[in-house]
Amino acid sequence: MLLLIPEGFYSVVQKPVESDLCVRARDRGDLDRLRESYMPGLGPMKETPGDDYRYRAWVSRDALAEGLAAVARDLAYSNLKSEVGRRDPERALKNAHQRRPPWCPSGALPQACKRLELAV
Repeated sequence: MLLLIPEGFYSVVQKPVESDLCVRARDRGDLDRLRESYMPGLGPMKETPGDDYRYRAWVSRDALAEGLAAVARDLAYSNLKSEVGRRDPERALKNAHQRRPPWCPSGALPQACKRLELAV
């Protein structure tokens, strides 16, 4: 599951033989912001250099569900790109490439990927 919110860009997956869900991010700060804003139950971060999503942390299904409910309750913007830029313009410009979905290669992007890009 992909989660794109002003706090960051995340991939949430169920790894084999793990009971908790793995929350992955390309930027370490994204996981910190998610933990601080919505998911205090998000476990310690693990760095996995060389992986597409370098930073990982684990969370129970219940804690994820509670966090996602809080995200939904707090949603008050009409445009994600603008909201990211409004909250932290420097981070928005610096990390825009990290929030590109993995199926969208850099360079000449297909039209569908252009709509998904979060560059400000």
